[in-house]
Amino acid sequence: MNRFFKIVGSALLMATLFACDDKGAATVELRDYGQQFASDIVAIENYLKTHYIEVDHNANGDVTNTTITAIPDGGSQVSIWDQTTYPLQTKIVKLHNIEYKVYYLKLAAGVGDAPCGIDKVYTSYKGLLLTDAQFDYAPNATEISLLGAIKGWEYIFPEFKRGTVTENPDGTLGYKDYGAGVVFLPSGLGYYASYVGSIPEYSPLIFSFKLYDIQFLDQDGDGVLSRYEYGFDANGALIDTDGDGVADVFDIDDDNDGVLTKDEIRIPGSTTGAQYTFDQIPLCTSGSGKKLHLDPACKGSQN
Repeated sequence: MNRFFKIVGSALLMATLFACDDKGAATVELRDYGQQFASDIVAIENYLKTHYIEVDHNANGDVTNTTITAIPDGGSQVSIWDQTTYPLQTKIVKLHNIEYKVYYLKLAAGVGDAPCGIDKVYTSYKGLLLTDAQFDYAPNATEISLLGAIKGWEYIFPEFKRGTVTENPDGTLGYKDYGAGVVFLPSGLGYYASYVGSIPEYSPLIFSFKLYDIQFLDQDGDGVLSRYEYGFDANGALIDTDGDGVADVFDIDDDNDGVLTKDEIRIPGSTTGAQYTFDQIPLCTSGSGKKLHLDPACKGSQN
């Protein structure tokens, strides 16, 4: 059985938190995204300057637990902002016509591949509000689709790599050398104006997480894994090679030449309809330097 379907029983309940669903959400006044982010980033930076982090590891050096605690009055603990064991990193995310600054900690990079923002990941995680209240907890490895997750997960998980997976004698899975981190998300990359579960509207979110494994997907079924089609242009929009309004990761004809991508990357002469792997897809003979399925000058795999 594919290991991504060996899911802990409670995982399906936890995963519902990540579906972008406003059902049952209270109706609130929709705020300006830019103004809300300005407020969120001040609150997040204050949190980083007033809290410290403790990270536990196992004998292999893998992260096992992460605890974030407010620095007490007169406390000597070094804040997340000032500590250097896990340097505070930032990523700029372009969304809602603004540039979000996202703070995160890379507790462990991982040793394998990184997911793209719409793959499935096998992860465990804990979610906190800036009040330090915990709103979600999945201590065991859980399958999550990044495509259905909050936007912050789509942008941050690709910064980490998976570990190695082994099968124990009793049939359970073991993990080591996996990526682990903490991310501090402004509300615009979370649930924004929606009141979801115990998360109030306009709440910045904190997630500590581990990335055990990945299931690489082909979202449009064109024979090219989404990881090779996923990316952003200068405006922060998903890459759309032919400009037809459908991003390559969801487009069955990436160059809009009337020949489906899955047909263009078939190996000529194959009696089984085998396709090239992404690295093997030939360049179009037009001299554009583009792979043949991305250049309308090449219609079909025979060119």
